[in-house]
Amino acid sequence: MQADITIVATRRPELLRQMIASFSKNVFPRLEIGHVYANVDPAFGSKDDQAEAVHIIRQRFPTATVFEPETPGFGAAVVRVWAATSSPFVMHVEEDWLAIKDAGDFSAPFASHPKLAQVVLSMPFQEKRSGMRRKFLSRRFIGLTAPFTRQPCNHIGTSPGIFRGSFCREAARMMDPALDPEKQFCGGHNPPLERYARDFDSFIHSPDGDCVLADLGRDWMKAHGRQKQIVNGVVTWPEI
Repeated sequence: MQADITIVATRRPELLRQMIASFSKNVFPRLEIGHVYANVDPAFGSKDDQAEAVHIIRQRFPTATVFEPETPGFGAAVVRVWAATSSPFVMHVEEDWLAIKDAGDFSAPFASHPKLAQVVLSMPFQEKRSGMRRKFLSRRFIGLTAPFTRQPCNHIGTSPGIFRGSFCREAARMMDPALDPEKQFCGGHNPPLERYARDFDSFIHSPDGDCVLADLGRDWMKAHGRQKQIVNGVVTWPEI
């Protein structure tokens, strides 16, 4: 499968190095890589950390296009890299995930599901379902997931996974760069994008019923005294 790679990162080279090494071993070999577009936001670290992060990307992908905006913005970063792509598919990754095992053939579902926008690699804290996710809200009852159909809800997200390139580029055109990119697919923050995404499906890829990814970001946030906050669709990471 031919795919561009998009990378969203900040000034956390220690995480970026682990992510790229693990995905290079367990995910990227499954792809015919087109071009690589990366965004390194000036958040969390120093200018030296920024330079090191760019170096790590170019060391692995010498011809990568690396955006270094003057101000950080998660939504703007996703818009920037998605809009730049041109391949039929896009592998989107973020710096704070680790590919802990061979991802297997994660591209196969696209052949039989024309309305499939995304195959996300299975991870912790995720609705544990194989196959197509229900496009409905769900609640947890004593360890069981029960679907409720009263409030239709998109399940498209920006976690590491493979997307149809046309979906990424249209979503980037419709996104508000000031808002959290993932939250714009549901919750009423960006109604036009939400309506567009509602016609598409998302697939959780778990080749053996277990997680393909591990979360590096939560431990980093805890160790550095920060937490993610989303207010009215705007994401920040204040110190606590």
